[in-house]
Amino acid sequence: AAQFRFVQLIGGGYRNVMVVGDDDQSIYGWRGADIRNILDFERAFSGARIVRLEENYRSTPNILALANAVIAENTERRGKTLRATRPAGETVTLVEALDERDEADFIADTITARMSRSDLSRRDCAVLYRTNAQSRAIEDAFRRRNIPYRLVGAVRFYDRREIRDIMAYLKLVANPADDEAFRRAVNVPKRGLGDATITLLVERAQREGVPLLTIASRTDVVAELRPAARTALADFVSLVQRLQTAAVDSAVDELLRDLAASIKYADHLRAEGPEGQERIENVRELIAGAAEVVADEGGEVGLTPLDHFLQSSTLVAGIDKLDPNADAVTCMTMHNAKGLEFPVVFVSGLEDGLFPLARAAEDPSQLEEERRLFYVGITRAETKLYLTCAEQRRRNGEMMFSMPSRFLKQVTISLAERQKTARAKSEGRGGFASIGGGQSGRDADDGWGRSSYNGSGGGGGGAKRSGGPYGSAAYGAGNSSFGKNAGAFSAPARRDRPIEPEDESQDAPMFAVGAKVRHAKFGSGTIAELTGSGRDLKVRIDFEDEEIGRKTLVLAQAKLERGWE
Repeated sequence: AAQFRFVQLIGGGYRNVMVVGDDDQSIYGWRGADIRNILDFERAFSGARIVRLEENYRSTPNILALANAVIAENTERRGKTLRATRPAGETVTLVEALDERDEADFIADTITARMSRSDLSRRDCAVLYRTNAQSRAIEDAFRRRNIPYRLVGAVRFYDRREIRDIMAYLKLVANPADDEAFRRAVNVPKRGLGDATITLLVERAQREGVPLLTIASRTDVVAELRPAARTALADFVSLVQRLQTAAVDSAVDELLRDLAASIKYADHLRAEGPEGQERIENVRELIAGAAEVVADEGGEVGLTPLDHFLQSSTLVAGIDKLDPNADAVTCMTMHNAKGLEFPVVFVSGLEDGLFPLARAAEDPSQLEEERRLFYVGITRAETKLYLTCAEQRRRNGEMMFSMPSRFLKQVTISLAERQKTARAKSEGRGGFASIGGGQSGRDADDGWGRSSYNGSGGGGGGAKRSGGPYGSAAYGAGNSSFGKNAGAFSAPARRDRPIEPEDESQDAPMFAVGAKVRHAKFGSGTIAELTGSGRDLKVRIDFEDEEIGRKTLVLAQAKLERGWE
């Protein structure tokens, strides 16, 4: 507003002010930008001539047709229709994946396949997302396939400060002799342990040839510290020791939630201001990644999957910085993509609550800005555009059903072809089949909306229905604190429809002490004990293979089958 007024005062009397702008790409309202400066320009500069620049030299007609249909839903705009100067090209593709890992795998495999059958290079491809936290699954998929990638405007996921903080605790839990992890974790959050205290501990540890955690546990050493430091250090040591005990029978994601709640990490991050919320989302995504490890391990808990999780993240963090000139896929948020262009673009995470963000749902002005951001993402593509969404996403380690973005209502069959990943076909619910319907415009409501997602569904890998869309208050996106019962990293609240007795499968496995079961990885065994409840229900099984012995598994991830006599 101040800049606009400044220009008005300087040039208003001379009638020689020229402004170039695109109201459909006004995406920085959160940073103080005001779209009214464009929409009300003639009020401040009467008699101004408006010239619409509608010829587009970047994208194909297929891409622009979708962009025009999407942005036409906004009311705060002057109105224009982009016209392509290029001939028709590939059809826009809307892809339904099972979850965020499946979505990321599709993106990585599609890039590899397109490169194998054309002269496409990696630098010709871009993956766009709404929030930086979404990069975790995409980065993991690229690393598994050795696909070089470059993050624009962000630090690589496992190099982010909050991730390194939490990982330091896990490393210390898994390896009490890790002095580097001790140094980082001991003052996260700040405990009032100054440099003098840490130096004393380091000197004693080096003199006696023992780890820092061992020295910090010694009463004779701690007695030399001032009272406040003694208390703080004792609390830290007690926490690490408790987590070490818990790690034996905890899933990795469960251990992370416990850790985050114990150190009140959400409160610590929120105190940093607006940036803290993004850091909280990154930690939530770390928990989601840990839950994937538990699933990959067949539900096994304890130190083995913890070690596997730490090994994979250590390898990730150790990757050298990419050569700026290297042939690499570009990954970035849609805000960072403004002004850029790529032959092939993937716009990912198109689910309500994620894109658009949940906080925009009740604010028409914010919702229109989110739609403009989608328009920006679409128009980054020159030749081929992929739109991807997932039926379910992990939220704080638990798989939750998603709803497709309301913006996809305009992505009609005439504007984009539909695809499902193999996993979405075999394991999904089929609830996304109605995306976009068969019509266009504001009246295209048939076959769309919440009704498709409130049925009993099927498959979905054990995902739960929520009381709201992804990212809403039902997902703990508010200002709650950390913790298992009411935390920023706790499991989302949900309302599940109870299964009626007559609907239950008579062949469903019955889990009770003494029951015979079969596990895909460990084979046959007998249930020795059941502990916990809900998503934290664990089962201890004595497996027939003596080398495997007794294992503790998270029941929801174990995929046990009834073992027939």
